Amino acid sequence: MNKFRFMAGVLLIPAFVFQQSLLFRIIQVVLLIVYSLLLGRRFRFLPNIALLLGVTVANLLTPVGEVLFRIGTFPVTSVALVQGLMRALLFIGLVYLSRSSISASLALPGKGGALVARTLYYFEKIINFDPPAKEKGFWYALTHLGKRLDQILLFCFQEADESPADTLAGKRGEAVVPLIGIRIYIVVLILLFWTLFVISQVIKA
Repeated sequence: MNKFRFMAGVLLIPAFVFQQSLLFRIIQVVLLIVYSLLLGRRFRFLPNIALLLGVTVANLLTPVGEVLFRIGTFPVTSVALVQGLMRALLFIGLVYLSRSSISASLALPGKGGALVARTLYYFEKIINFDPPAKEKGFWYALTHLGKRLDQILLFCFQEADESPADTLAGKRGEAVVPLIGIRIYIVVLILLFWTLFVISQVIKA
């Protein structure tokens, strides 16, 4: 099953990375999150919102396109906004795709395999990080993103000697649907991804 999921991930990457429709990329990201949930992975709302806002706002710092509106004297432009959302969704989608396609029991050879394992290790730490109980709460966390980021980085640094394989094996839950159901979903997922990609190319042409 691990090799099947890995090969599925390889097939999904081109149709996702080269997707040029914002709407279709949103659909793809939602499908990847559902895929991750079916495998028993945890979903955290705030880290995803933080990534979405952070990447999008950073992209808006270089105004491109028609001015949609202004926040004070800062212009929010159409092209910069769409590009920012596309890049943010790409990053979020790749996080969930990597978490769903590669498991600790799938040994990837060489330094590249070790790098993938370490990357997934930090993804898991960021996604699964729990702030102290007194600091939980959506609005508190949203208004203290800088402090939260410091906490996440410090947490990762303190846990840096932990085995990536142990972390990936220990943090992931059991699949919530039978194995055959996951296989069917993966096949449908591949077909949907490539269908959306082809449609976007036709629309663009």
